[in-house]
Amino acid sequence: GLAAMVAVLSHEKKGFEDRQQDLDRIATRSQQLKDQLLAAVDADTAAFDRLLDAMRMPKGTPEEQKARDLALADATVGASEVPLGVLEKCPEVIELCREIGRIGLQASLSDAGVGAQVARAAGAGAYQNVCINLAGLSDPRKDELLKRADKAWLRVQRLQRRLHLHLLFISRQLLSIVFSLPAQSGCFFLCFSSDVFRHVSIIVSCICLTGSIVCMGSRSDTFAFPFAASFAVLASAGAPLVTLVAIAATP
Repeated sequence: GLAAMVAVLSHEKKGFEDRQQDLDRIATRSQQLKDQLLAAVDADTAAFDRLLDAMRMPKGTPEEQKARDLALADATVGASEVPLGVLEKCPEVIELCREIGRIGLQASLSDAGVGAQVARAAGAGAYQNVCINLAGLSDPRKDELLKRADKAWLRVQRLQRRLHLHLLFISRQLLSIVFSLPAQSGCFFLCFSSDVFRHVSIIVSCICLTGSIVCMGSRSDTFAFPFAASFAVLASAGAPLVTLVAIAATP
């Protein structure tokens, strides 16, 4: 919903004429996802009702017990598939928030960030729901459902973390730190982005304004964060004027 709101707010603003097609796409898809997620509320209630109905089935004879067990297994899978569907939609919601945060109205950047945070919270709740529902299930479908849930939850966390770093960079205006550095300082930039031309302009600007040495780093989280941490330790230990600024300028 928030991604759609930012897209609509941006649509009529001057300077966004060349982005209107993308803004329309984001607004439309965001609204579709919102409608689907709202429908999942009723679907979850119906799935739980079916689970209660299965639990109330008679179990006085072996035949009744077998029928009840089968019904319980089907109902449990059904009750797990609804939150799993919610969880698997959350990465796309975060992607839309990321995109609108990049091309939309910057005054509404925090709305994109809140949308991503809400999507992560929804994903966390849905993931826990899936795991709890399947905990006591003895059914061959269990492993596949858990595998899907694990994959989606990992993606939610990675996407939201990258967007969060991007928003922190923008909102705290970290470039102002670079511009205030003395010319003899070394400034190392780790740019997590494939947007090369944008970062080249940042590098050139920093060199011209501060005389700093600016280095492109790796887009890989596995490499970049330990690299950043190492330089931070060196700086705190008194290494000669080495300043590290880690940027997620375009997630």
